[in-house]
Amino acid sequence: MIREETYPKGTIKLVFVDPKNPKMLRSVMYPSKKTAISAAQGRKDKRWLLMELIEGKNNKYKWEVLPFGMHKEYMVQQKATNVSKSSPERVSIVLIALIGIGALTTLRWIVKKL
Repeated sequence: MIREETYPKGTIKLVFVDPKNPKMLRSVMYPSKKTAISAAQGRKDKRWLLMELIEGKNNKYKWEVLPFGMHKEYMVQQKATNVSKSSPERVSIVLIALIGIGALTTLRWIVKKL
């Protein structure tokens, strides 16, 4: 059995995408948004998200993605993933229009998922 480790409600998770391996995520827990943002802004790689722990019990966690870092790109990507099941061409046009060059990375991810 996995040892239960419960983080207090309100814990902030700083999540980084590994630039060399997009399948790999790294995370660090912080007690506040301020300390997590300071840690994130000091890095060269700007591909990060902040999440706040909403619920945690019995090794089950519910995290809210906060509006920092790559929040906008993440939200567009999630919406596009839902739309992509019916119209990949439409998603490509919408992504490029919404976030320009940054859409290319997201578009590659979506194409791999199709």
